[in-house]
Amino acid sequence: EIYTLSLHDALPISRIAELGVPVVAAYGTDTFPEMPVAAEALAAAVPGAVALEVAGSNHTWDPDAMADLLVELVGDA
Repeated sequence: EIYTLSLHDALPISRIAELGVPVVAAYGTDTFPEMPVAAEALAAAVPGAVALEVAGSNHTWDPDAMADLLVELVGDA
């Protein structure tokens, strides 16, 4: 939802920056051109957030690629 809201300026970036949870903005290498831009903007706005590119994915996720990403992100938690 934040992606949609931020693209249309319905939610000011200052509000997004107040998120108090870990944020990972993941996008696929084969997705719409707007997605990496939105992910990078979100990651830049939220302290400690990261934008990650998932190789070979488009706007939907390959389950194996997503599982690998999730294991990498929370494997030590």
